[in-house]
Amino acid sequence: MCQVVPSEGPRMRTGASSGPSKRYCRCSGVVVLTRSRSHIPHFPTPGVREARQTSPHLFGPSQVLHVRLPAGVPAAPGFGGRRRYPGGMTSGMGSGPVLFSTVGLPEGHRVALWEEHNAAALIGVRCRSLRDDALEATEINLQLPHVHLARVAGGPHVVERTRSVVRDLPSDAIACYFALTGDAFFYHDDGVRVLHPGQLIVCDADRPFIRGFSQGLEELAVKVPRSVWRDLGGPRLSQPLVFDVDEGAAQARALARMVDSAVLPKSSRAVDEDIVLELLGSVVSGRPPTTSAVHLATARAYIDEHLTEPGLSAARVARGIGVSERHLSRVFSHGGESLPQYLLGRRLDRARSMLAAGWPGSVAEAGAACGFGSASYFSHRFKERHGVGAADVLRGGRVGG
Repeated sequence: MCQVVPSEGPRMRTGASSGPSKRYCRCSGVVVLTRSRSHIPHFPTPGVREARQTSPHLFGPSQVLHVRLPAGVPAAPGFGGRRRYPGGMTSGMGSGPVLFSTVGLPEGHRVALWEEHNAAALIGVRCRSLRDDALEATEINLQLPHVHLARVAGGPHVVERTRSVVRDLPSDAIACYFALTGDAFFYHDDGVRVLHPGQLIVCDADRPFIRGFSQGLEELAVKVPRSVWRDLGGPRLSQPLVFDVDEGAAQARALARMVDSAVLPKSSRAVDEDIVLELLGSVVSGRPPTTSAVHLATARAYIDEHLTEPGLSAARVARGIGVSERHLSRVFSHGGESLPQYLLGRRLDRARSMLAAGWPGSVAEAGAACGFGSASYFSHRFKERHGVGAADVLRGGRVGG
């Protein structure tokens, strides 16, 4: 695994102390650029600014920007100079998430570099910004053995996959887009669809389309090779399919959560491609999943979705994902822990994160916010799991904040 550590050299500065800093990559022996979360500017639109507030994990604490500039093109002021990461901007795919951002790049080259990255890492498109200011967009990519996952955020713009683009950059794949924030339009040869947050659109990536994001966007993307799609029993997509994830089956929400957690800058959570594919097949076909691993992933996602609700029980989880309580118990047993153990652990971990972040209320209120009905039980279990008192974590969080 590539380790990036502080460089011995001076911090790169261009008049502001919040610019990018040097880091030394142990694997390659070269200097690369990083930006901390606070150093990445807010996007200029309300929709994307809101996405950054609700999904701060999109921009991790420190990220390598994989950038390749045209020959002779200088980096923009504030970016601190030009360093090429070994292997180009798709370096590392297959081993972990890779981040690319136009933030800090020369304004006149951002669109071209964004198009180049997407052609290499996801699906080739032509891009046009809808505002006078330069395009600000960020993409996190993760290549699994067959399937490609991505998280995309950006300001207002339009992307086009025309017949000429399809001819020059064929994907031979199916594209699935989960809208997280910002309404979008999808223009296809059979008409126009408006996509809202909480919806999923599935389309043949080699049929021309236009997508527009007047408010900016944050979305998740899944690219499935056509041969894999056929093996799933996926339908022939003469026109796009739209699904309501928020109001749909538990499998759709489990799929969205799994993709969401996979495409984080420093994600360490293993992604099981077979589970991703079976969940996707269940969503598009309406068939219930059959394997215990998928039932377990769906149940865990359901629990995470309802974690703060005191009345959450095994019976409710079983109803929510469409299996019997007995089968649900067996599924968790095969996974190495019971459902109550998983639920308790997730609640305690959530509570620790809240307290460490400087929770404004009391310890008892934090416990109640995580689904605990008894303050004393919460405090006892918290110390048992984490080896430190909840009040101590809260004090440390407030001092650190």
